[in-house]
Amino acid sequence: MARTALTAAQIDTDGVVAALTAANVDGHSIAYRDTLFLRVTNGSASSVTVTVQTPKTVGGLAVADRTVAVAAGATTYINLADADLYRQTDGAVYVDFSAVTTVTVQAFYI
Repeated sequence: MARTALTAAQIDTDGVVAALTAANVDGHSIAYRDTLFLRVTNGSASSVTVTVQTPKTVGGLAVADRTVAVAAGATTYINLADADLYRQTDGAVYVDFSAVTTVTVQAFYI
């Protein structure tokens, strides 16, 4: 399998409809937006780590990937408002999961 595209929904004055997608074992790519957020719901019995790849370097040093733990049975909202930090050369933001069974994700922006 390959990384799958995840379309971000816009939150407008009427809100946004929850439209969660099953997490992909090979991760997701999300088109870059200035204000990007993720909603990750972990329905499993173990914690899951969400990794947002960071391709940037500062002063010749690689910037570490961002990792966020989502506890078992929890929903976590991840603010990627500085999404340019995570923008890959193809213009997308890459998100990976340590496990995907019963894990769902949604991307949205303002």
